[in-house]
Amino acid sequence: MDFQDILEPRIQYCLEQLATGSEPARKAVLELVSERLYRLTRIMFHKFPALRSWEETPDVHQRAMLRLFQALGEVRPENPRQLLNLAALQVKRILLDLARQYGSGDSGNSRYPVPIGNRTDLQTELDGRQQDTSWQPGTLDGWTVLHEKIGELPPAEREVAMLIFYDGLDQEEVAALMEVSVRTVKRLWQSAKMILRGKMDHPDAS
Repeated sequence: MDFQDILEPRIQYCLEQLATGSEPARKAVLELVSERLYRLTRIMFHKFPALRSWEETPDVHQRAMLRLFQALGEVRPENPRQLLNLAALQVKRILLDLARQYGSGDSGNSRYPVPIGNRTDLQTELDGRQQDTSWQPGTLDGWTVLHEKIGELPPAEREVAMLIFYDGLDQEEVAALMEVSVRTVKRLWQSAKMILRGKMDHPDAS
């Protein structure tokens, strides 16, 4: 399911039915976004390279489906954009929980190294300076902090960062989904990266 499919009228219709408290609508929404959620899970899972030694995409996807179903019992997305953000949030929470689990020492793999070859485009872009070793998340602990810092971004920057970094959308797709100009997306993306650079240089700062 491509991101365009999530804008289909039938999904919007199910969301409107969900707003009335319809239990069948909640199940229908989950079924309609299952394939999209799997793609989202796969993309986000690759942002946590070390976890792939211990977990698999189908297992994470199943947990995400359960969490999304539970979330839809309390949250009422008004449109596909809000639904997509809600789905991404569930996957992110699961991956952060797993990162903490494997980074805590419970599994005997605290600070498990992240292969350099698996670094994402964002990580490469954020590093930028090859000589700067003040912040190079090469461990589960480091990657966990990175993803937590993304969650601390201002709302607009956070949404753009999640859509690009987690959902794998390009800037034109993000602009269409958010109903803003590509120029606005570029500005918010640059702002997000600038804020993250500062947070990664000073990870203990609020």
